[in-house]
Amino acid sequence: MSGPVDVSLDAVRVHHRTAAGVVHALDGVTVDIPGGTSVAVVGPSGCGKSTLLGLLGGLDLPSTGSVRVGSDVISALGDRERATFRRSNVGYVYQNDNLLPFLTVEENLAFQLALNSVDDADRIDPGRLLARLGLDGLAQRVPDQLSGGQRQRVAIARAVVHRPRLLLADEPTGALDPRNAAVVVDLLLDVGKDLGATLVMATHDRTAARRMGRIVELRDGAVTADIPAASHAG
Repeated sequence: MSGPVDVSLDAVRVHHRTAAGVVHALDGVTVDIPGGTSVAVVGPSGCGKSTLLGLLGGLDLPSTGSVRVGSDVISALGDRERATFRRSNVGYVYQNDNLLPFLTVEENLAFQLALNSVDDADRIDPGRLLARLGLDGLAQRVPDQLSGGQRQRVAIARAVVHRPRLLLADEPTGALDPRNAAVVVDLLLDVGKDLGATLVMATHDRTAARRMGRIVELRDGAVTADIPAASHAG
């Protein structure tokens, strides 16, 4: 897959059976995201934001409906095919950085490249990427030797070092103070633009959401608003 990828969910429902009954995590969601654009997915806790990102990343499957990334209907793929798709095409940034604590910054990136079996010609040079993200001189440190903002920047580096076409960020600023949160959003937008990646960010942070090109609001598993971010500034 090369170049920006369009992303779409078509009449997607995700139902979970629990002891208390059926929970509708997503209920008839249809969203089309043009390749290379940025979208914030907002809404209260439990509205389906993380579920939506999990579907786009091939981590989960819908109960009904379809999920397409580029030319791949990933909701129709088997577990192994989705894992292959995800390794090649998706970068994921979580609220908690999920860095391997026993590896250095440099080794965390090298592990990601090895996991994704990325050829030298297709990867971003890790040293240049760390410099771009303001992490000069930190390549040999382990995560416990970094601040929260630095760890999240390393997490971004790990998410993009294999040049993904789809960049997913699940509450990436949730554990950060406002200054570091703004830096992380800046970096996600800048790196996503450089890669030509489609950026989808789930967030409670309305300030961060308004930095995206568009806001999709969820409530009780359904889309309640889908508007340009500039129109959502109130």
